[in-house]
Order: sequence, then structure tokens, then C-alpha cells
Amino acid sequence: MSAELAEKLWAFGRYLLICASDDGPDPDGNPPLPMSLVGLWLSSYTGMWAIHMFNVNFEMIYWNALSGNMPSLLRSALEYVERFMEDFRENARKLYGCRGIWINSVNTPESGKNACLADHIMNWTGAAAWLSALFRDYARYTGDSGWLREHALPFMREAALFYEDFLTEGEDGTLRFAPSVSPENVPRNVLRDLDSRSQAAVNAVMDVSLCRELLTGLCEDAGRCGMYRDEIPRWRDMLAKLPPYRINPDGSLAEWIDPFYEDENAHRHQSHLYGVFPGHEIREGSPLFPAYRLAEDKRRTEGLSSMSSWGLVWMAGTFARLRDGDRALSALSEMVRHCCMRNFFTVHNDWRRMGPAGCDDMRAAPLQLDAIAGFPAAVNEMLLDSSDGTLTLLPALPSAWKRGEVRGLSAVGGFTVSVRWDEEGAEAEISGAGSVPVKPGGGFRFDDGKKERTASAPCTLRLIRDGV
Repeated sequence: MSAELAEKLWAFGRYLLICASDDGPDPDGNPPLPMSLVGLWLSSYTGMWAIHMFNVNFEMIYWNALSGNMPSLLRSALEYVERFMEDFRENARKLYGCRGIWINSVNTPESGKNACLADHIMNWTGAAAWLSALFRDYARYTGDSGWLREHALPFMREAALFYEDFLTEGEDGTLRFAPSVSPENVPRNVLRDLDSRSQAAVNAVMDVSLCRELLTGLCEDAGRCGMYRDEIPRWRDMLAKLPPYRINPDGSLAEWIDPFYEDENAHRHQSHLYGVFPGHEIREGSPLFPAYRLAEDKRRTEGLSSMSSWGLVWMAGTFARLRDGDRALSALSEMVRHCCMRNFFTVHNDWRRMGPAGCDDMRAAPLQLDAIAGFPAAVNEMLLDSSDGTLTLLPALPSAWKRGEVRGLSAVGGFTVSVRWDEEGAEAEISGAGSVPVKPGGGFRFDDGKKERTASAPCTLRLIRDGV
């Protein structure tokens, strides 16, 4: 994919999100609706998935809202979610006998009640925790303490209440997630040996990652805000009892912690890699970082033929966090080659049957705009990473992008970053107020030779390429 095409798709993805998202009531006073999988462009056609899907698709559509400096669009979408809190509580009570909220990952505008009886929907409990990350990230990017206190923390607490009742303690003293689903994958040995396509399992890594991120965020933010003081010790105790991740004999991260289950890498979801992207539990330098890297490599080599459009965009964002810009760009290029139509709309799978990215379990190629809406977010991740509070400039710059510029990316902490680069170095402008740790991505160093510094915004920083 040429740099020119990447630039056009980056702009088009932003355009679609703006067009299909409301950030306020319509002229008749009706509350705003989020962008759905099909946007606004069905005309007289019936959409196959004219819904909000909370097991990656809804989240992917709005990944670009924060890094792309459009926070009001995400806020509006989250306020839509809040409209159904009573329905979510009823779901948790009636389906699982739990307090808190359980969110059906297949959601329609009319209600938040469960509307899908598929086993992988009924048995997956992670939607509330994943949406909690978006609630929290809105506050982390914008610095809106009112949103944190009045919206994010109360929503997160409801998600934690569900886990308090749902989780059980195993014989080894660790907490047990059952049923547990790694959306929408079936362990290889369940299909092979049990002749079953059931996705219900025990201790899927994604469920543990989501719960760990949720409880960690609650303890940090509630403690800082002076909220839920009596509950924080309980959450810390739960954190200490979460099971450790399992590493396969080849060194890759296993998708299920329970050793009974065998990985199935020929799949479009990369749920077990949540901790590196879009989460931020696993960072460069973490002991588990190589295991996550190898697991994504296996998805790329063993699972490319099973990838969907949005699966490839997800892969691009993951490789960006893994600091591999060339593979991130390769994943986006595969998506464009196989799943992008002539009008730049994206479909679920390879609409021309060209291969290798086919996702062959789909006979048709339904319109699905999460991939094109997520495209800008993946590019943003290649150019700036602030997920851990440090501004990493050009963290995963593809070798093919010799020169370029991006302006106005948002970062955690309320900062705005613009970067211009060429074959000799780069210049970054950081706007905002306050101090922030900054480091250059691989292949760059600051003009004084340092690899990390604390900057006081607003400021301009200059980088030079290693070897120049």
C-alpha cells in the first residue's frame, strides 16, 4: 500500500466516524446514537449487522475518537451506553444471579436487554469491563475529573460488582472464570476431540486481562478521588488472586490459562492479546512482552487466511504496540488489498476471493465499517503511543514511510502532539500544560543523544536517527 493511499484511508476513516456519530441530540430532540457497523449508508438495503457489537467492533470504531482528537464523539457513544444501566443490571440478576451489570455484546438501539441466545454471546462476560476501559480512557485523555467521578468510576464499579459475585475460588486459591469465552474462538482440541464448536471454556486470557485492567484502574482512580474506600481492599484482594497467564512450550502466550485447551491460531480475533493492545498492561520491557509478540506472529502466519477486515486492523494496532511498524503496515495493506472496496468502504472478508486473507467461514462479504473506522487508530498507534502515560514518538514507524507529518494527535494527560519526520530525523511539537515523560521510538534518539527525558509542555523536541 502506497503512503498516498494510506493517507487517504486515514482521512476517510475519520470522515466516516464524524458523519455517522452524533455528539448531541438531533433537531427533534432525540438522543444521539453511536456509529453502527454499517454507518448511515445502507439506503434501501437491509444490513446484515446493523448493530453495536461490544466484543471488539464497537470499541474499534471509537478507538480513533481519542487518539484522533475527537473526544466528544466517544463521550456521546458512552452516554448512549449509560442509558441502559437498568437493563444491564437486570441482565446480570436474571442471567447470572449477580449484582452489577452484564452487557449483551449484541446490542440494538431499542434496549440493553439480552437479545441474542448464541452461546458465545450468552457465556461471554467481558463487555462491561471492555467498555469500562473506554469510560476511563476518556478521562485519561481529556483530564475531565468530573467525568471520572460521575461516569467512569460508577460504571467501573458496577462492572466490578458483577465479578465479585461471578468469580469463584479454585483449589489453588486463584479466581476462576467459568463460563469463559475468548470471542469468538473454539479451542482446537474441543473441535477435534469433542466434535463441538462450543466456545464456553474456563479462564480465557482475555477475561482475566479485562478484569485485571478494570480492578487496577478502579484501585488507582478511586483511591486518588477518595471514592469507594471500603471497597478498594476487596478489589486489591481480587487482583492478587487472579490466575497468572500461561505460556506455551514454544514461548507464546496461550489463549486459555487452563492447560486443557489448545490454541486455535487460525482465527480473526486476537482476544488474548488484549493486554498489549488495546489494553496497556503489557509494555515493552515486560517479561511477557516476547510471549505476546510470538503469539501475534503465530496469528499472522497460521491465521492469515482466517482474518477479517477488522481482524487485520486489530493486528496492525497490536504490532504497533509491539514496536513492529513494518508488520503493522503489512496488516493494513492486507486489509486494503482484500477487504476494501473501490469506494473505500470495508467489508467483513475477502470480497473478490483473492486470498490469502479470506475468512472463509463467510460465504458473503457483508458491509462492515469498523475496519475503515479503525484504520486511522492503527496508524495513530504507529506514530504516537501514550497509553502508559509516556509519550513515545514514532514508536512503530514503517521503514517505507521515509518522510511524513501528522498534526494534532491526542495523548493521555491532555497533551496534543504533532510530529514531522524525514530520513535524517524528526521534530515533535507537544502542546498542553505540565510535565510528561517522552521517549523516541526505535531508530531515533533525542538530539542530545538521550533516549528518554521529561518535557514541560508546550515545547518542541528534535530527534535524530540512529547512525546519522
